[in-house]
Amino acid sequence: MDITSIIVPAIFIGGILLMLPIAYRVLRRHNDRMRRMADELGFTFHGAGDEPPGAAEPTGVRRFLQIFKPWRMTGMHDGVAVAIYLESRGTSRNRTSYSIVEASFPRPLPFTLLVGRETAMARLGKAVFGIQDIQVGSEQFDAAVRVKGSEPDRI
Repeated sequence: MDITSIIVPAIFIGGILLMLPIAYRVLRRHNDRMRRMADELGFTFHGAGDEPPGAAEPTGVRRFLQIFKPWRMTGMHDGVAVAIYLESRGTSRNRTSYSIVEASFPRPLPFTLLVGRETAMARLGKAVFGIQDIQVGSEQFDAAVRVKGSEPDRI
């Protein structure tokens, strides 16, 4: 057995052991930030550290793994039920995370509404064919998001 067969696995295992507390700290800070945001919005935060009433406090490895629990914010805004959460899609090589905002209206909207990312094809359509979308007045939002609907003034 030569020295490289000992050093390479030791470096690999050491790297993993070093990354675990760093990942834990980053995720804990993120969850704390989302909890503060939920408080500012008047929403309820569901995620790491939230146990049902009467449940035993997790210990050891369960407490560590709890930080990887997905978070979700729920609440009411102007009489509309809203849920905000993070969703990851794709393969292990090409994974993308999205912030999802769901609004459950008590009755159907009196107009059609489509909101999506501003893609390269949409920008090409705007430049070549003069296709327009609804502008909300925020330069950063308008550059990133495409809004279409049947009644632009109401939207």
